[in-house]
Amino acid sequence: MDTSVWVGIERGRLDIGEAVGRNKKLILPAIVAGELKQALFTSSRTESKMQKSLDFFALVESLTEFAPIDQRVADRYAEIKHFSMASGKPRGTADLWVAATAIEHKAKLYSIDQRADFGSLPNLLLHS
Repeated sequence: MDTSVWVGIERGRLDIGEAVGRNKKLILPAIVAGELKQALFTSSRTESKMQKSLDFFALVESLTEFAPIDQRVADRYAEIKHFSMASGKPRGTADLWVAATAIEHKAKLYSIDQRADFGSLPNLLLHS
């Protein structure tokens, strides 16, 4: 799942049970972990909201397997970055790292970010 899904769950826009499903292995791309943690430090939150967000991130970590950026993920990133540039559809760097992680792990990517245009990336399986 990309950052948009986790944020949707945290804000109550998505049901965690439906998003996570049952008996599914969930991976947490390194870039998604970084984006979620970074938001904790930059937002103006009260102490109680900060604690709620920290608790939510602990839940995310408990439900997922961390997927670091390794050489194989970097290779997939380079391929889809080249594809994006050659097709004239540049995409955000973070989106491409998330997609590269999903491709390398042969995982279905779940995103609600329409701007990312994940559907046109080669070899990327999408959650439906």
